[in-house]
Amino acid sequence: MVNRLLPWMIAALSGAGALCCQQVAGITDRDLDPAWNQPSTSGTERRPPERVDGGVNPEGGVSRLFGAHAVFLGTINPDTRKADTAAWKRLGFDVDGKCTTQAQSESDSTGVCKKPAGAQADSLVDGDACRDNSGGKLLNLGAMVLAGDFELSLNKKLQLSQMPMMVLALEDLGDGPDDPYVPGAIYITVPAPDNPPLWGGKDEVWVDPSCLTAGDLKQPRYASKTGYLKNNVWVSGDFNSVPGPMPLMVFDGLVEVNPLMMVITAQLNTTHDAVIKSMASAVLDTEEVKRSLGPVFYQMTGCSQTQADMIMNQFVLPNADLAAVAYPFVAADQVCNAMSWGLGIEWLMIRSVLVAGASPPKPSACDAGAD
Repeated sequence: MVNRLLPWMIAALSGAGALCCQQVAGITDRDLDPAWNQPSTSGTERRPPERVDGGVNPEGGVSRLFGAHAVFLGTINPDTRKADTAAWKRLGFDVDGKCTTQAQSESDSTGVCKKPAGAQADSLVDGDACRDNSGGKLLNLGAMVLAGDFELSLNKKLQLSQMPMMVLALEDLGDGPDDPYVPGAIYITVPAPDNPPLWGGKDEVWVDPSCLTAGDLKQPRYASKTGYLKNNVWVSGDFNSVPGPMPLMVFDGLVEVNPLMMVITAQLNTTHDAVIKSMASAVLDTEEVKRSLGPVFYQMTGCSQTQADMIMNQFVLPNADLAAVAYPFVAADQVCNAMSWGLGIEWLMIRSVLVAGASPPKPSACDAGAD
């Protein structure tokens, strides 16, 4: 993939419309999505459930821990585990409250923002149920030059603890389907390939101290202090909230990002000891995309800064689909300078987490030099 990635991606842009075209059924004009602000009953509809009324105080509920057994980025169907060029369309949420058709994207008349120079004709087209997921769409296209089992290989590494894994921690879960106070956090584990999880609900995993403050599990770096439960769906916070730094799975690794918005949902069973489905949606401005993803592309291209910059500037940034303004990221006269990202997560229950000992930073594959 490495040195062949750039020319293929650039050449593919001219024919990408046939791969990524999406006509949203029943929508002929780009209007405000009539269901955009309606209550949801699950964590995978176009919007998360609305916040439940009530006091946001601890009530002595239970705690739960779930490890990321699989992460779905948009190239395979989570149900069949088969390659699916439409998988990205079912990930993420309807962030901007609008539905974009192919024709509106091609004519650059969406009312959200104006396409940057060099954008694909369909760069602003939404996924199913008006979902915004520009990152998933681009990854689906780029994955055509990756190994055919790219996502399956990634998830196998997660399951065998060959790479860092996210752990979702939920606190103060009440017995009922609604709870206005369920704070959450995400821990990052250290790989343990010699002692991988058994995934039977009794695993104990080791947390990287760098994702904690002062090595304290009670002070996670990635916290969702305003989480709540509605209809047994945990929501990390209000849809328009800015959570602070959060981890995001990009290609085959976790990257810390500073999103303009990020929300995670986890649909729980009635006893709150299993996650049925989970979705995440994020928005990054293009400066953050360059900062956080630039090193990823640098390593992917065999440490070629020239090729990494070309992938970023000719393939990724021109396909920004939102405006880097206040939520809902709509500025009709502004050139698009923010990108939406959607993913799905399969969480399985684990028993406990421990703080791993400090270890020296792992050297980058590019430390020996660059072009």
